[in-house]
Amino acid sequence: MDQFQSQGFITWIVKLTLKLVTLCIGIVTAQDDFGGDDAGADMDLESMMGGDSGAPADKEVEVEVEPKSFTEESILALQQLGLIIGVAFMVGFLFMVMVGIEKVWDKLGAKYQEVTGKKQMDPFEKDPASLVGTFSRYK
Repeated sequence: MDQFQSQGFITWIVKLTLKLVTLCIGIVTAQDDFGGDDAGADMDLESMMGGDSGAPADKEVEVEVEPKSFTEESILALQQLGLIIGVAFMVGFLFMVMVGIEKVWDKLGAKYQEVTGKKQMDPFEKDPASLVGTFSRYK
């Protein structure tokens, strides 16, 4: 009975993985235009450089930019700092999520080995580099 349950679980995992891969491939191919769209082909060099905008050539348009006060500059700097700190927190949070997923994956692997009855690998087995020069590595 346990064998049928484990086969059902394995089948469910395989189906879920295939669905996720299919979804990812569908999203990626939906975003790719395969180079068939030439969006800038109908523009000439003058229109790309901003020339001939319809304004008379003898009139120069002057745009006066009002200098910002020290308070406004400080507020903008604090907003930028807040954005940088927010990104740092986001990276830290995503790292912790990755660690959590890895721990859950290890627990699922242990549960799978328990259900199927396969032997678990010894996590404290000696690494091959420490066995160099000894005959115990041939046992």
